[in-house]
Amino acid sequence: MLKKGLVTLVCLTVMSAVWSWAATTYSVRTQLTNPGGSIKVLNNTLTTTGIKYTNCTSAVKVVVTPSDGFTISSLKKINGATVTTIPVVFGTATTVTIAKPRPVDKYRPAVLPAQGVTATFASTNPGTGLGKTWQLQVQNMNGGGTISTDGPSTEELMWDKVRTKKLTDYATVGVPKLINFIDNRGLTATVNAKTGYKIRKIVTTGTVVFSNHSTLATVSGIPATDKLVNTVLATYQKRAFIVTTNSAPFTGTTTPGVPAPRFAPNGIAPVNPSVAYGGTVRLIITPTGANNLVESIAISPISGGSIALTDRFGAPVSLATKPFRGPVKATISNITSDIVVTATYDRDNTDEMQNCTSTCHLNARPAVQEVAFQWYSSTHRESAIDCVTCHSYMPGNVTRTTVSSHTFQIISSNVGGDITTRVNYCAKCHNGGKASEYVAAHAATVGYGSFCVGCHITLHDPDEVPDIPVSNCSDCHQTVAAKFATSLHGTRPGKATFYNDGLGEAPESLQQGFGNFVNVAYDNLSCVDCHNAAATTVNGVDTWTVASCADCHNSTTDTSEPVAMETCLGCHSRQKNERMAANLGGFGLTDVHLNGGMMNGKPFTCTTCHSTTDMHGDGGTPPKASMFDPGAITANCKNCHSVGSLSAVPEHTQHLNNIDCSTCHMQSVVTCYNCHFDNEAITDGSVTHAKFASAKFGGQGANSWRFLVNRVFPDGNGGTTTKVFPGTMQSLMADKTAKDDGLDDGEGITFVSIVPYYSHSITKVAALKCAACHGTPTAINLASNPAVAVDVVKWNPADDFEAAWPILAEYWKGPKGVIPVPENLSLLKFDFVDLVTPTAAWNATLMDVESSRVLFKRGADNIHMMEDYVKPLTNDQLKALKVLQPRP
Repeated sequence: MLKKGLVTLVCLTVMSAVWSWAATTYSVRTQLTNPGGSIKVLNNTLTTTGIKYTNCTSAVKVVVTPSDGFTISSLKKINGATVTTIPVVFGTATTVTIAKPRPVDKYRPAVLPAQGVTATFASTNPGTGLGKTWQLQVQNMNGGGTISTDGPSTEELMWDKVRTKKLTDYATVGVPKLINFIDNRGLTATVNAKTGYKIRKIVTTGTVVFSNHSTLATVSGIPATDKLVNTVLATYQKRAFIVTTNSAPFTGTTTPGVPAPRFAPNGIAPVNPSVAYGGTVRLIITPTGANNLVESIAISPISGGSIALTDRFGAPVSLATKPFRGPVKATISNITSDIVVTATYDRDNTDEMQNCTSTCHLNARPAVQEVAFQWYSSTHRESAIDCVTCHSYMPGNVTRTTVSSHTFQIISSNVGGDITTRVNYCAKCHNGGKASEYVAAHAATVGYGSFCVGCHITLHDPDEVPDIPVSNCSDCHQTVAAKFATSLHGTRPGKATFYNDGLGEAPESLQQGFGNFVNVAYDNLSCVDCHNAAATTVNGVDTWTVASCADCHNSTTDTSEPVAMETCLGCHSRQKNERMAANLGGFGLTDVHLNGGMMNGKPFTCTTCHSTTDMHGDGGTPPKASMFDPGAITANCKNCHSVGSLSAVPEHTQHLNNIDCSTCHMQSVVTCYNCHFDNEAITDGSVTHAKFASAKFGGQGANSWRFLVNRVFPDGNGGTTTKVFPGTMQSLMADKTAKDDGLDDGEGITFVSIVPYYSHSITKVAALKCAACHGTPTAINLASNPAVAVDVVKWNPADDFEAAWPILAEYWKGPKGVIPVPENLSLLKFDFVDLVTPTAAWNATLMDVESSRVLFKRGADNIHMMEDYVKPLTNDQLKALKVLQPRP
């Protein structure tokens, strides 16, 4: 009975297992390793890419079908851990039968081994023969560069026999990029090192060609013959830059048996070290020979690194104002290019000089003992000129009997020189250049003659000529000095006049200078160093270091000769930039007068048009507040070009009385644009302190432009009249310094000041014709009803776009042609940008902060036109410009 029961139990168990297996579902995994065909299980949808799982309960057939132009190159059947290669017929479909697998463990009938089919296709393109499947592996072994391959940008394969896979600037480090190909046509890989890096090594199955100092490499010959896996593995390293501290070869003699140094000693050590990109080098600069001062240290190019100076104990050293006695440590960091370091030296002979009055002349009269102290603050000391330079031996031949102590003229042949002409002893050294020119210019002056001490009162403390106080000149030139005191050159008030316009007064339209909108007083700006004599006057004396007659009168050979144009351009930078070539940062404008023009047999200079009244002032009171004040500038076209001498062209006959000549006869106005006031005004180190703008506009041809404004003049009856003039603008933006703000939050002020413009780019043959002003799209838009706004300056990128430095000209759409200024100034549109990094480095070559720019605001918050000097065009004037006027 027991046996019968056991048999029954076993039978039931086996039947239960069979029934359980029969009801079990299993998955069939199908995979296409590349495009080129399809795979189908049972009656399911075709699969053309990737991996798919299909649930089955019984045996199934899997059909693999190549697409046109392809064949099955590899077909694998998978049963658990067993992989079987299935034979195929070239170019035809193949069916693979998969039986329902048996359980791995008879006691666990639901656990079935994995089942699947994997297929790979190859091209049958007759142009290339039967393709082969190969793989490209690219990898950056470390950071420092990118890898790219040729071909279109998509990574899909279009089966028109054209490879379209491409890799662009692959920069991932340590992770290989795998790309499969099914044809055997070659490709080229490019390895490009990042800035500051070079390629150290490339492991590849192809052929490598390096270029550009190993910062670029081209890999060809991929795929290599019989290579199914082709690699491009790149390793990078930082570039090494040379810090050239000494390039002069040694030419001296050495001790026998001692090798000669490679370079001549120049005080900078170590000699020509090598530094990795972004690295730091520390140099010791020691004065050479008899020198004991380090006068200057420079690196070139200045953008190649940043330099910090200390003494041997680590205390900061500055050479900006005076040399440093003893060795200097120079730490140059963030080196990004080959650089050259140079140093200049000098000698401080103070100790030796003071020995003269602390030894032999110890008991000399007080005037002699005072000499050492006078000399100590002199330019002679700065130039290492000491006692024995003139007094070559003691008691010496330079005494009161050989050189006049009153005139410093030679009165005895014992010291050399021409006694008959009573030459200044100073001329033994100062025998040319400015010294001779000044002596010649003052040779006939009563009371001073050609005496150097006529101006250089203290013999042993002779200041340089540019530092002679104006009062010395006024001893003779009293009338000129009196006028100069109230002149524009003497008071320099123009910027303050416009900055402070309306300050502290009730706001009026157009009558609010920039000072109304920021929390910085004008006297706290660096502008006052040049543009406000009042701010630099202490106890009645103008302390501006170059506020003297010698500013302009520093290179004349005769009192009748004009001041050189280069002297004028030393201060008048706008006119200098007008004339400077475009490739040097200027506007490349010319002037019919200054380019070869002659007047009375002499070439044109600034003083040909600008009289001494323009230079020295007219003595009127109160002093002029601006160059636009009546009488401030007497230069006028009509001073030479009388009405009767002008050609009878319609433009002259129609507009001679109401439009200034320069309006049509100038090539262009010029301006910088978008000055960054925060950087100019803030000096606490929170931003880069510098004066700069983000654009400039003006030039010839398509870059030419001008506003049309009404210049205000007195009418002679106590009122005013106007005349159409060309105009330009000054534009600023402020954020952190904006009034009632104080935050760098993008909520600051944008400002434009429009003023008349005096051009120095006059043209005769290219003057504007009627159509340049009348009937233009700009004139029509502004005169229409309703009027249409005009983009004067537009920032082309999107609002949130950060434009990389240096800022390209195409980012801006600047002013073009003739732009009438309407009474409704809101019709003139201006865009402004801000710095992304206000603390970025200063670039002295481009005169700009190396920061990206981003849109700050579209529109000017305030447009300023100071009504004493300039007004917009009237509506009637705009209407006249709307229509192209027929010639009379």
